[in-house]
Amino acid sequence: MGVSAPRLISNVRGQVMKTRLLAALVSVLLLMSIASSPKAQQKHWSWFVASSVIDDWILEKGTAKVTLTQTTFSAELYVGDDLRHRITGSRKGNNLKVKLSTEETEQVDYPLSGTYERRHRRETITLYWGGIVVGFTREITK
Repeated sequence: MGVSAPRLISNVRGQVMKTRLLAALVSVLLLMSIASSPKAQQKHWSWFVASSVIDDWILEKGTAKVTLTQTTFSAELYVGDDLRHRITGSRKGNNLKVKLSTEETEQVDYPLSGTYERRHRRETITLYWGGIVVGFTREITK
């Protein structure tokens, strides 16, 4: 007992559609895993800010978008999806002079200075002045 030709064609079409759907689903999952891999995230920096308040410290941390050229430095520091701090300033060699502003506060253009280092497979930036320390780090994947 065989399968009639129209029914066989219908079964083949159904299998082709299922295969295409499965291939599309696998492609989407693969793209999502690539996008969330550490290599895809190499441009993001991690940061912390430690601020002294009389006899205690307030600590914050998150991710940052950093732009570092031969003569300038700028960073947007995020806690989750919310912009918390902005830093802009100048660079001479590995020395930085910048100003920190905190969103929705009266803290505007707070002066900081510090250094940029690139060692092994890591970049670090450390900024400080008068009770505030800011640190950035990211792994270099190459």
